Amino acid sequence: MSERNPDTNHTDQTSPAPNDSPQTPLWEFVPPSDYVVPVVYVQSAAANAWQSFRQLFRRRDSSEASFRKEQELDVLPQVRLARLVPPLPWDDAAAALDAALQDWVTADASQRGVKFCIGQPFCGHAEIVSLLGAHHQAVQIPPPSVEEILSNDARWFDNWPAPGGFWVLPNLEHCYLRHANGLGLVRRLLSLAASGRFGRGLVGCDSWAWAYVQRILPLPDADAVTLQAFDGPRLHAMLLGMMTSRSNREIHCYDAETGKEILDTSAAEDHFQQEFADLAAYCRGNVAIAANYWRQRLRSRPDEDETSGGEHTRQPAEGNGAGEHVWVAGMPLDPQLPLGTAEEFFLLLHAMMVHGGLPAPLAEDLLPFSATHCYGLLGQLQQSGIAHCFNGRWQVRESSYAAIRRLLRAGDYLTDSF
Repeated sequence: MSERNPDTNHTDQTSPAPNDSPQTPLWEFVPPSDYVVPVVYVQSAAANAWQSFRQLFRRRDSSEASFRKEQELDVLPQVRLARLVPPLPWDDAAAALDAALQDWVTADASQRGVKFCIGQPFCGHAEIVSLLGAHHQAVQIPPPSVEEILSNDARWFDNWPAPGGFWVLPNLEHCYLRHANGLGLVRRLLSLAASGRFGRGLVGCDSWAWAYVQRILPLPDADAVTLQAFDGPRLHAMLLGMMTSRSNREIHCYDAETGKEILDTSAAEDHFQQEFADLAAYCRGNVAIAANYWRQRLRSRPDEDETSGGEHTRQPAEGNGAGEHVWVAGMPLDPQLPLGTAEEFFLLLHAMMVHGGLPAPLAEDLLPFSATHCYGLLGQLQQSGIAHCFNGRWQVRESSYAAIRRLLRAGDYLTDSF
């Protein structure tokens, strides 16, 4: 992984400056060490700071004053949100992964071995690996049950195909438990995979689990790929494509505070605002987190006819007014930890992250707390909107992930390398 120095004004070709067109495909898989974390451009940050300073000493013009305050705007109905920001196209990502691994897929059987697809939280690594496996008619290996993990049940390996077959394991993070009796199966799996005993296989793994598993049995970067960061141009192109995929009308997105147009689906695709570079940097290139923030921030005016889909006669300060209008509110506030001992919440949240979701019945077995205390802490995290229970696992919410990652990193907990 690499990161540009935020103390300079230099940029590189992987993360182009605003208004530069991306030189690489939208979906690109690279070795984890080649992941480039987007950062805020110092030159743009300085310009924004100067602009804010000037605004303290000038009077707002009539066009700015005419805009409603952000709090007076309405959250979009779910139906409209689903149309404007549909689910991320993991099938496109799977096609890109297939292309990246083409030489490996077509290589001689003795050269194939096992590859790993590492995905940040919410970035669809399991779906991508499953889609690629289905395309190649590979055997899909389900993770072991909790009972199989704790009893180190070797019969789980009976699921593997005969040598020469192609298999995929989408969720390595669900194949172990951070417990005295919970690491035997994954150790054996990684050893057999490294030795070539399992033949050709593709393993999907959450980035936090990958960081933890590397402590158990380090694996070479050459055997792993990850989705390259979505910088400003990539993120703009992705959101633009998502917003037009289910609509045949022009869509105009405006800053809810200033009225400045920040996205126009009829404009050239290589033109984008600093807004997208800033959002990409805040999310460290995680496209799923960025798309979730974008979805959360979309608003409409209360005087719009709900059936009009955003069309109205009152025009914003910029733009031609044609098509559908959407307002983009500011970034939501970071969630706050509930009252209590922060270290206890950190331990619980970290357990959620390294397991790709904490199995609900096992919280007390994986943490140094009583069952009553565990569920009390989980309830507090749920009420604060930080975590929820989904498919039997306690998970950090998308809207909380960026803040929780920063907290855990600041607390010197093991995090992923992205």
